[in-house]
Amino acid sequence: MSIEAGIRAVLIADTAVKAIVAARVYTGYLPQSVTYPCILITPITEDDNVTLNSLPALKWHRLQIDVFAGTYAVMQDLHDKVSAALSLKTATPTGYAIKSITPQTGGFYRYEPEIEIHRRSRDYGIWWQKT
Repeated sequence: MSIEAGIRAVLIADTAVKAIVAARVYTGYLPQSVTYPCILITPITEDDNVTLNSLPALKWHRLQIDVFAGTYAVMQDLHDKVSAALSLKTATPTGYAIKSITPQTGGFYRYEPEIEIHRRSRDYGIWWQKT
């Protein structure tokens, strides 16, 4: 399982997020016939951290999380719930110990007129290790 799948598990486990998207939290790409609202998790960059004294090494990933919805209000509500679900979490989805999740950007908003969808995107930095 990838860290993207671990973060997906954290979001789906959050009742406020799940109430809006159910299990429509995707990693890597959106399916061809996607149902909105939904969430997309995309890996941006990663780095292994070197430690001293035989301590377990942490890994760092930067993930972009996009929320999509048919209205601005639903998109903004979903974005707020994702941010709350990830703030100060030290969740442990199976196989992972997440040590820290912090926003890396203020994010951006975009309206996609071709498909009439509102989108908000934000990057998160995640320190984690396999368990």
